[in-house]
Parts: sequence; structure tokens; C-alpha cells
Amino acid sequence: MKTARAKIDSRDWTTATVLIAVVLALFARPSLGAQAHGGAIVAIVNGAPILQEDLDGQFDLQQQIYESKTNVLQKLISNKLLELAASKSGQSVDEYLKTQIDAKIGLPSEGELHGFYFAQRDRYQKSFAAARAEVARDLRDAEIQEARKEFAEKLRAEAKVAILLEAPRVPISTGDSPRRGAEQAAVTVTEFGDYQCPFCRGVQETLREVKDKYGDKVAFVFKDYPLREIHPQAQDAAEAASCAREQGHFWELHDAMFASPSLTPDVLKGLATKNDLNVDQFEQCLDTHKFAAHIDADREQGSKMGMSGTPAFNINGVVLTGAQPRAEFERIIDQELLHAKR
Repeated sequence: MKTARAKIDSRDWTTATVLIAVVLALFARPSLGAQAHGGAIVAIVNGAPILQEDLDGQFDLQQQIYESKTNVLQKLISNKLLELAASKSGQSVDEYLKTQIDAKIGLPSEGELHGFYFAQRDRYQKSFAAARAEVARDLRDAEIQEARKEFAEKLRAEAKVAILLEAPRVPISTGDSPRRGAEQAAVTVTEFGDYQCPFCRGVQETLREVKDKYGDKVAFVFKDYPLREIHPQAQDAAEAASCAREQGHFWELHDAMFASPSLTPDVLKGLATKNDLNVDQFEQCLDTHKFAAHIDADREQGSKMGMSGTPAFNINGVVLTGAQPRAEFERIIDQELLHAKR
């Protein structure tokens, strides 16, 4: 009997010891919301913490959140404009849309019905005669939606809208990079470009238009980001631009190379001659790769900014990627100029 009792006591003690150890381990182990060196832990990987600040520091995540907020904000702005217009007419938004838009949409012709039906015949899975009423309803609904969209765009175009939502920023140093415009300009557009990139070439006219519009309010800085893996002439062209800068002719060669369909060594030499460079000095600079390290530094800075292609722009810290239309540059610049006045 004593032996059995001893075994039970031993088993109970073992169980209690295990429970105590588990409890102590739980208290000793940092939770997902715990603090580590002043930062909340959001994950633990093999005992190593990932902090909230690590997550918040991911620019791609910040950009996705900003774009989602922007899309929602645009819808809220459209809704607000409709509310204001409807209120001015003494109607609800629904009544206002029905009287201002829906009631003005006429009945479709037989030809329009046939065209709509045959464009989406797989959707109906029945003859035109059997589907006619459904087709007429669908076509009218589509026309109403398109008319409402155009009306909302008209309201927006006529309205004064100031968007103050802050975009995520990636501050960069322009250093001694080539600059067009004053150091004290309210807005600086920094381009990371590749002279052999067709999209970079295409966006140059847009940048000229932006420069003409804003004058000395906006400065333009150029940094090299040659995509060596796919553009074999881009590295030499980037170095050529730096060699031209050494002689005070950076922007002349910059513009000439973007306008040239080829950037072979002979073409570069010819462009240097046309732009009044000392060709012997230019060729020696190229042959010794005098500014290769400078190009590498620009590329590294662009990579830290999250770049993966060209062109890419940093506008007062706001990142814009791709050969965007003029309106996108103007949108960001106008916001930055507005912020500068506040």
C-alpha cells in the first residue's frame, strides 16, 4: 500500500514540476505583443524577434496602404460632391441621380440592342428574341452607369479639391548629382534613369513640360541606374555622362544620348564632338572607367529606395515609378507646393 502511495505521490510531483516549468517558460517567453528594446514584437523566428518598427519600415507596405487609402478617399470625394450637388437641389442623392442622369437616358434602338447582344452572346445562352427584355435592361443599366461616371468626373473637374493625405516618403540625399534648377526650389524631382531604357527616353518630354510649367519652383536631379543585365550600352552611357559633366557639358550629353537610338562607343564619341567636349580627355575618362564607382553609388541608393526598374522618381521623398503621365507629376508637385505654403 505504501509502495502504491509512493508511486502516486511521485507521479503527482513529476506532473506539478512539469506544469511549473511550462508556466515559467510562458512567462519567460516574450509574447507577440511584448516589448523588445522599446518596440512591440510582431513575430518570433527561432527565438529571434521581428519588431513592429521592422514591419512599419517596409516601404512597399506603406505604399500599398497609401494607395488603398487614396482609392477610398477618391470615392469619398466623389460621394461628397454628389451630396453637395443633391443638397443644393433639395433632393437626396438617389433622387438627384435619377432626375439628372437616369431620366435622360433614352430607350436603345433595335440596332443597339442587337449589337449589345451579339457582343455578349455567351452570357445570355439564348436567342435574341428570348433575351430581348433582359438585353434592353442590361444595356440601359450600362448606359446609366457610364453616364453617372461621366457626371461624377464633370463635378470633380469643376470642384476645388485639396487632398492633404500624406504619401509615404523615402528621403534621399541628392548630394552633388547633376541638377537643373535652384537648390532652394520648393520641390525636387530626382530621376533614376537608364540612357538605353525606352521608357526613360519617352518620359523626357513629360519632364520638359513639367519644367516649363513650374519654372523655378521645381528642380530636377539625375541619378544613374543602368540596367546592365538587359541594356549592354547603359553603363558606358552613364559613365560618358559623368565624363561630360567633368567638362561642364552634362546636360547637353544627357539630352543628346536620350535622343539617340544607339549608344555605341563610336556614337558616344560623335555626340561628345558635337557638344564641344575635349574628345581625347573624354575617351581617356571612359577608358579608365573614372566614374564607375559613382554610378555604383547611384545604383545602390536607388536599390535602397526599393527600385527594380527605370525610370523611377523621388519627388520630395514621394516615390513615383514608371513613365507616368504629366498629370501624375503635377498631382504630386501641386501637393508638395501646397504643403510648402502651410
